[in-house]
Amino acid sequence: SHIPKSVFVDILNDLSKTENQDYTFQLPEADVFRSAMEAAGIGDDTLVVAYDTLNNAWAARFWWMLRVFGHQQAGVLNGGWERWTTEGRPVSSEADNTPTVRFTPEFQPGLVANKQDINEHVANPVASEISVINALRPDDYKSLRIPNTENVPSVGESGVVDTETNMYLPVDEMKQRFDAARTAESKKVITYCGAGIAASSAAFVAYASGIKDIAVYD
Repeated sequence: SHIPKSVFVDILNDLSKTENQDYTFQLPEADVFRSAMEAAGIGDDTLVVAYDTLNNAWAARFWWMLRVFGHQQAGVLNGGWERWTTEGRPVSSEADNTPTVRFTPEFQPGLVANKQDINEHVANPVASEISVINALRPDDYKSLRIPNTENVPSVGESGVVDTETNMYLPVDEMKQRFDAARTAESKKVITYCGAGIAASSAAFVAYASGIKDIAVYD
């Protein structure tokens, strides 16, 4: 069951590198991403609205991946599948034909952080002029984290999604959480988590709250 006329994109099996089993979720090569988008009928001019069945984190991951490969016309359905069905909106179990399209990936390196970026920040957080944000639950952050990083959880009871409605918190409240993590003092924000999914959700929230120079530690 799905929203009528929507298509399925398999992030786990089709859009994540799996050669190194120690790091399951990694960006695919540009050609792999292009092929998957064209197979789904997503072309250069397609407006993409992503949704999932959980807390919008997978949709946010797809939003970030699209932007990494240069596709700016993308958003996340606030409340996702849960809100859609709770409100009694139409659903379908029929498969739809996808149009023949062309997707042209244009890699945006500024949206992807690497180990060197993190190491430089850890060694000298003031000179790095960036904020590194842990997007996991507070207990996870307290128990084990990268040094010199702040916590803005994207999931759980203290996360940026209302657990009752599955909708994002108001923009002002999300902005306050990033301001409390001293992001306003930095030129760039980098989010991270255990595998990159919660980090993508935090990146989406940061972007929606007005932080434009933001990357995910993949």
